[in-house]
Order: sequence, then structure tokens, then C-alpha cells
Amino acid sequence: MFPATLFLILFQFAAFVGLLASRENLVGVMPFNLGTLINYQALLVGNLIGVPLCYFIIRVVRNPFYLRSYYSQLKQQVDAKVTKKEFALWLLALGALLLLLCMPLNEKSTIFSTNYTLSLLLPLMMWGAMRYGYKLISLLWAVVLMISIHSYQNYIPIYPGYTTQLTITSSSYLVFSFIVNYMAVLATRQRAVVRRIQRLAYVDPVVHLPNVRALNRALRDAPWSALCYLRIPGMEMLVKNYGIMLRIQYKQKLSHWLSPLLEPGEDVYQLSGNDLALRLNTEIAPGAHYRTG
Repeated sequence: MFPATLFLILFQFAAFVGLLASRENLVGVMPFNLGTLINYQALLVGNLIGVPLCYFIIRVVRNPFYLRSYYSQLKQQVDAKVTKKEFALWLLALGALLLLLCMPLNEKSTIFSTNYTLSLLLPLMMWGAMRYGYKLISLLWAVVLMISIHSYQNYIPIYPGYTTQLTITSSSYLVFSFIVNYMAVLATRQRAVVRRIQRLAYVDPVVHLPNVRALNRALRDAPWSALCYLRIPGMEMLVKNYGIMLRIQYKQKLSHWLSPLLEPGEDVYQLSGNDLALRLNTEIAPGAHYRTG
């Protein structure tokens, strides 16, 4: 907001002192008018959607491999329940609305060829923001907004209240941009928090080892597993003498010592008391080696 305000102040000063010969066409004689409001809203929209887009373009130009990293982050932000069919239908609806906005007005035009269609973009983009994450929506919304702004004459007819209608439409650009970006960030952060909570639910908060819930999930995925129970008989006496931290550190050290000896997918699990559980695969995968010792 500060860069847009600073630029507008400098722009108004340049127009006031006569540095801009066409100041009447740009901002009018008085500094506070509809033209100034349109320019200010346009600057805010440019800052809101243009900065992330330009940053993405600069990063790609400097390092094309950034596309791979960006695509990886984009996939992580998409809701796990999203299907290809849903995404294709959403893109089709978005393309149809853009096509209606870009069609020139004529005698056979309907209400969908006016700025009414622009208002339909908000619920559609809100759905995308809630489902597809900020990385994708921020780029798509920037492209959608540039296309709609470039073709504004096709859905805003020229009539006596044209300037007022243009002011309202430019404010819609600003409000829609803020809502779409904010909802995309909020939904993305919420999904990240939920994933983190789900991940922590399978880890013991004290010993920091997979718990019984994680063991049940592993057994559900690999029912033909071998379970080994590790007991430390003298641990109870040591805990009474040296404290509970001895048991916690001993289990952690034992787990770290066993980890290099385990095959992929096998793990050590925390049990109550002094016990640990060790899950081993019973099927030898192709190319896997037999353990010795």
C-alpha cells in the first residue's frame, strides 16, 4: 500500500506543477476525483498481484530449475481430495467466464457479456483458493485479471455514467484480488497445520518415536510383518535411581543404533513402560539383501 500511495503523491505533484502536459486526461484538474481513485486502485491491484508474478518470472529467468521446485511446492499445497476431473471442470468454467468477458458487446449480448460475469469469477476463484493452494491460484488469478482488465471495454459499455462504472469495476478488481489471495493463503496454511497435527499424532511426544497408532497403521499396510518386543529388565531399577530421563535417552539411543540395520519401511515403535516394538518385513523385495548377524 505504501509504494502505491507514494507513487500517486509524486504523480499528483508532477501533474500539479505541469510536468505532465496531459494531466487533465489522466487525473483531472482537481487531485481528488474519480480518475485519481481509479489510478490508485489500479496501483494497489498491481502491487497485490504483480509483485508475486514478477518475482516468479525473475526467479525462473535466473534459474530455470526453480520451476521444478515451484511445481513441487504447488503439488504439496493442493488438497489431497482434489481429482483430475474436478480440476478440469474448474478450468473449463474459468475459461468459459473469461470467454464471455472477452466477447464484444452487440445487440444480441446478454447479461453474461457485461461486468455481471466479473462478479461470477469471485465464487469460482474462491473455490480454487480453498482447494488448490496459494502457489497455483496467485499465478492463475494474475493471468485472469490481466486478461479481464485488458478487455474491460468489452463488458463495460460507454454511457453517461461510464467513469463511475469504471471506478466500481476497478474497486472490484482490488477487493476480489485481496479476498482470493487471502483465502488461498488461509486455506494453504490450514492444510499445512492439519498435516502437521496428523503427523504428530503418530509420534510419541516424549520419546519422539513412532507410537502404537503408527504401529497399527504400519500393520494395516503390511499385515504379514514380524513383531519383536524389546524389554529392558533392569530399567525399572535404574529409573528409580537416576530418573525418567534415563529411560527416554536409552530408548532413543537404542532406536538410533537399530535404524541403520533396518530395511526400508521397518521401524522401532514406542510402547508404554520399558518396552519397544520392532516391526520387520517378512517378504524380501526384489533386489533386497539378506541381513546377517
